[in-house]
Amino acid sequence: MQQLFYNGDILTLEDSQPEAILVEDGIIVYCGSLQAAKEKTAPNCDEINLHGHCLMPSFIDPHSHITQFSNTLGLLDLNHITSIAEIGQQIEQYIDENKIEPGEMIFGFGYDHNFLKEHRHPTAKELDAICQGHPLLIAHKSGHMGVMNTKAMEQMHLDKNTPDPAGGKYGRDENGNLTGYAEESAFIKAGN
Repeated sequence: MQQLFYNGDILTLEDSQPEAILVEDGIIVYCGSLQAAKEKTAPNCDEINLHGHCLMPSFIDPHSHITQFSNTLGLLDLNHITSIAEIGQQIEQYIDENKIEPGEMIFGFGYDHNFLKEHRHPTAKELDAICQGHPLLIAHKSGHMGVMNTKAMEQMHLDKNTPDPAGGKYGRDENGNLTGYAEESAFIKAGN
């Protein structure tokens, strides 16, 4: 399939600015005069009049964090989870399938508290009840927050007296005890 773009500012990041650009099957095959471009077109070429608008090279990245995403692929998958109990079921299945040894750290990724029937993040106590014998850290789908169980907090030397780091915070109950929740720089510190 061919597309001919013309009648606009076509930015190529070169010194000269072409009148037209011809694309074939997603590949630019010609930049230059409109007349020469039209000579290279097939009968079914889609001619696109830019009406004075700008056409420029681009790479569309919807904030993907592709390397961080690739790091999540081997983790406990918590996408599409709808309850805290279901998180527990996924953890049990993950431990069985991967033969996780007692005491080995477990990392999960992909839960979204907005889609849990409880409409909140799990707590360390809830994670303690469903994941005994393992330190556990689960990351929210956004990658900006998550929750850890008590064993994980102990391994990271986090307790009631741990101050919130600059640019982050730990969740606390009414007595100031950590709930297991961490966001932004507090979560990033916990995940490393």
